[in-house]
Amino acid sequence: VREHEAVSGKNAELNYHFYADKVFLVLRPGTAGAGAKVKVFIDGKPANGSNAGSDVKDGVLTIDSARLYSLVDLRGKTGKHMLLLKFEKPGIEAFAFTFG
Repeated sequence: VREHEAVSGKNAELNYHFYADKVFLVLRPGTAGAGAKVKVFIDGKPANGSNAGSDVKDGVLTIDSARLYSLVDLRGKTGKHMLLLKFEKPGIEAFAFTFG
């Protein structure tokens, strides 16, 4: 994701290789509207209680407003992983990844 990029198109996906313990992403609902959903996968499997960030529930992130979202929390197990985001609606805006 560049400094600011709107995720557009039906069934858009974002793949991101990372080496970290925590992953955050600034998102805004954009034209998708508040309540837009994003499915979160880590290493090909839905995010769950052992690896999901605090904003992800049962593998799903709900975008309610423009803010920083916690996507991944490996609880101190830093490593190389693949993050896949599947956007249910077009128009969600992604701004910047940060890591912990």
